[in-house]
Amino acid sequence: MLRKRKSGSDERFLFISETEKTMLKKDSYVMKTGDGVCLVMEELCMKAPGSPAPVPYYRLQPLKDPGSSVFVPVKEHYPDIRPVLTKEEAEDLIENVSEIDPGTLPEGKKGDSRFLEALYSGDPKTLVGLIKGLFLKARERSSSGRPKIAAEERAFRMAEEILYSELALVLNISEEEVLERLRLSAEKKTCE
Repeated sequence: MLRKRKSGSDERFLFISETEKTMLKKDSYVMKTGDGVCLVMEELCMKAPGSPAPVPYYRLQPLKDPGSSVFVPVKEHYPDIRPVLTKEEAEDLIENVSEIDPGTLPEGKKGDSRFLEALYSGDPKTLVGLIKGLFLKARERSSSGRPKIAAEERAFRMAEEILYSELALVLNISEEEVLERLRLSAEKKTCE
């Protein structure tokens, strides 16, 4: 599994050790693609399809749907699970939001795959770039009298939900406060 860490001004993805990969800690939070922020509830044994004996699983509880559970085999590789950001990483992301490039978003169906790729990456900087790009694109469409594109609206909302829920958890603030802090940071850098 990859963990994004800063080393000076150089960002790198570092591999989480094999031991850490198979040892999610009870009552810790992780980001899981498709489920967002999840609380590690417990490790339990369940009979897996095609397995003669019970297999150990982690039970994760998505914060966006506390009544549901996600089961992840303990011995599996987790390309879609990463630790949540640290408070320092979250503060750094907010502080430098104006420096994140929104990139160029393709039109039509070509954009759908780019949106999904960004959403499933789970990378906070990629999500910020997607949100910024879709916001600018929507503003441009609106000012020229063109209608909104449903896929872009959906991707925008999903990216916001994924990013804001993680930042809110880590910083112990509401998602509305996250949005306000991101907006103020972007405006502050624009005025400088």
